[in-house]
Amino acid sequence: DSAPREPSAPRRVAFTDRGVRALRAPARGQVNVWDATLPGFGLRLYASGVRTWVLFYRHGSKQRLLKLGSYPSVSLKTARKLAHERRADVTQGADPVAERAEERAAATFGDLARLYLEKHATKKRTEREDRRIMEREILPRFRTLHAADVKRADVIALLDDVAARPAPIMSNRVLALLRKVYNFGIERGLVEVNPCAIVRPVGVETR
Repeated sequence: DSAPREPSAPRRVAFTDRGVRALRAPARGQVNVWDATLPGFGLRLYASGVRTWVLFYRHGSKQRLLKLGSYPSVSLKTARKLAHERRADVTQGADPVAERAEERAAATFGDLARLYLEKHATKKRTEREDRRIMEREILPRFRTLHAADVKRADVIALLDDVAARPAPIMSNRVLALLRKVYNFGIERGLVEVNPCAIVRPVGVETR
């Protein structure tokens, strides 16, 4: 992540869902719009239409710009929560940009799964089931692959194999967990694409 200096006369607005949707992209290049209430928290608008949440902070003498994910995949509520968490880390002496670079350099699927289970799944009621599905169904296939190298075809092949046991409903659970893991990875900047996008569940579920 690059770390350009925050503008001396930055554009600041009070971020709301409606206000963020109304922001216009520049004709060329990029522009940062900063939140009026949370210091360093902003949205970077690209002429291409891409919108990326960012957090500007200082670590010692270094200026940092941390990307928090793209809008609308990452909502304003989620991005603000992430910004608060990363700012809290910075006050404890952490450098999220440097940590992310280290994580990205070693981001096998096994690494991504471990981070998901340690930092996200522990907050969910499904933690125990997530761990069981991960260990039994997913890691044997994907553990040593680079997280960014897992393709949609790999996901579909895994789902088909699980469904053929036959375990079609478990196949659906595997897809749901993989989708959550990759969304988590996108939020943390470890991967750019979710290979589960537009993949449909194999099993037909009834209430």
